[in-house]
Amino acid sequence: MLDYRTRSGGAETVVILHGFGADSSDLYPLAAEMDAAGRYTWHFPQAPYRISYGGAAFGSAWFPRNDTEIAGALEGSYFNRLESMDPEGLRQAGAEVLELVDSLGVDFESVVLGGFSQGAMVAVEASVQAGRRPADLLLFSGAVIASERWRAALSGSPQFEFFQSHGTADPILPFEGARRLLTILEDADGEGEFMQFDGGHGIPPEIMDRAGARLQKRPQ
Repeated sequence: MLDYRTRSGGAETVVILHGFGADSSDLYPLAAEMDAAGRYTWHFPQAPYRISYGGAAFGSAWFPRNDTEIAGALEGSYFNRLESMDPEGLRQAGAEVLELVDSLGVDFESVVLGGFSQGAMVAVEASVQAGRRPADLLLFSGAVIASERWRAALSGSPQFEFFQSHGTADPILPFEGARRLLTILEDADGEGEFMQFDGGHGIPPEIMDRAGARLQKRPQ
């Protein structure tokens, strides 16, 4: 079972997944920024694979889950070929997130699920595996991976909602990958909002403000 941090609030549930090399505390401030009134209870899972390279610790990863590929990820080469990849660690991560949601005692379709970077990819993967759609998907600076499987799994699925953001100058996950993810979501009859910003790999204030406003407008 995944470890996680919680910010207690109302009865509605948000689950947010951190990016590669971070941990469960990395995105914790989003709860206060996007939900100052405490309408939601927020959960921030910890990715299970602890990264160690050259004797130094580099946080955690959802995938990959072996030292050779981790080295490639730290050097940058691994993330240059994501679209055609379908790593076992991605599937494991999706299953682990679904297990966590189940342990919370809430229905997947009532959960707002999201993530940053690699966490955004895992959020989509969990939705693919669930065969059902969360209440909303919040995808910050993510990209497409396992594109053929995702496209096939999402095709003909029930309509779902999403919010996606990406920097036009992202040096980690290029903007083009975000646009391809958007195409897959829209082709699957997703009803969403895409917000680009001038900048790199991150969640700037204007994105937090827009996503937060979206959360507060959701029907209770």
